[in-house]
Amino acid sequence: MDFQKIGTGTANPGRPIVNHLFDYVEPALSNAANYMKSQDYREAIKLYESLAELNVAQARLALGDIYLEGLSVEKNYEKAVQCFTDAINNAQPSLSKKEQRNVALCHYRIGVLYHYGRGVEKNDKLAIQHFNNAAEKECAGAHIALGMIYFKGGSHGVNKDHEAALRCFNQAVQFKANMTAMAYKNMASIYLDRAKAPSASCQSQHDNYVSAIHCYNEAINVLKVDAQENVAQQGKAFQQIDQINHIKIPEIEALLAPAQLQLGINYMEGRDVKKNDKVAYNYLIGACKNGGFSEAADRIGQLLDNPSWHEKASDGGDASFALATANIRSAKTLSMGFKHLVQNGEANLKSAIQHAEKFLQRAYILGHPQAALTAGEWYEDRQEFVKAKEWYNNAINQNPSDTKTKEKLHNIEIREQKENEKQQKLAATERQKQLEREARAEEARAGRVDKAISASLKLAQRGNNTVVEHIDDEAL
Repeated sequence: MDFQKIGTGTANPGRPIVNHLFDYVEPALSNAANYMKSQDYREAIKLYESLAELNVAQARLALGDIYLEGLSVEKNYEKAVQCFTDAINNAQPSLSKKEQRNVALCHYRIGVLYHYGRGVEKNDKLAIQHFNNAAEKECAGAHIALGMIYFKGGSHGVNKDHEAALRCFNQAVQFKANMTAMAYKNMASIYLDRAKAPSASCQSQHDNYVSAIHCYNEAINVLKVDAQENVAQQGKAFQQIDQINHIKIPEIEALLAPAQLQLGINYMEGRDVKKNDKVAYNYLIGACKNGGFSEAADRIGQLLDNPSWHEKASDGGDASFALATANIRSAKTLSMGFKHLVQNGEANLKSAIQHAEKFLQRAYILGHPQAALTAGEWYEDRQEFVKAKEWYNNAINQNPSDTKTKEKLHNIEIREQKENEKQQKLAATERQKQLEREARAEEARAGRVDKAISASLKLAQRGNNTVVEHIDDEAL
């Protein structure tokens, strides 16, 4: 083997072979990584292949990913599986923690490929074996993958097992990786299923709803943190295969709203819990913000219209503002999402707009600092500039130092001025066109009269005794 091509420096035949190889492996891995960053994949492959001959697991992991991606080589799942398998089969007990981690990632990748049947026959029993091996080395993705298989059930006799899924997901969330959001999301789904079960007791229903909401909120918090522990080590092609850990915040919010809504109703009506309007309000506000527009908004509206409770609610402005913004979202979704409004769609759109206007007005009266600005932006978005200016002025009156709102107001005035100038130009152009049309019509009428007179004179010149008593009224 040509060590000069693997790393840098000169071989020293007098030194022990173990230290001798180490001196070349680390620089070679660094050089290969640099080649990958600069997209010089052929040189990177040469280095990784040389390192693979030395049983460097990181090199075999990288080669497998290259075949998954098809980087300067033909995409080949079978060869990727072989690279990962070679890394696993040649792993020694004395490996460093870093190399053990690389072997664990090889187990994880093979597990995913077995789960989806890429490069190998689909087999969830074998996938579980590899995921278990990866999970032993603290691979968060492997814990989640195991949980997903038990959550949904898999091939080759792997049945649904929600208890096993919960155990796996609970282990996964001990890691602060971005992908643990999926674990929280699926834990919440299990808790929701339990809460909705006909056999669930009142206390069990309540506890499971609370647990579901906790898990959904944790999922959102995880997604907001820029932690890419495992995802950063996956190429684009592998991420496309590995759909196990893909999730986005709007998906979670859509699932969170029903649980919050149900608990809000329970506390509002005293269903199996002590009636508590304040707790109900908090849950309903959450549901409203997360997409439960209609019923949550109606329920909070009932609370706000209750004078005895409303007087005690110090944050009624916040409640109204939340309802207003929720209904604005609803209206925008309806108006943008339906090119042709479906049955009741138009009615729902009008209702959402009416609710938005009502609650913005109420939030402003109750002193919410963002209400007037939001109302101004809302009306400006709908091109109702008179109302937009009115609300922007209200916002400036609340906060005279608000330069952002003053700029918005100024921009509207400029837009109005430009629109007025545009309309004036259009009107002037139309007037000019009308004058031209009238002039052409007059010329045409005069031409017809001249022709009629000329025809009469010609008849007279021919000695025609017929007296021209009438010239065509239309010609005149």
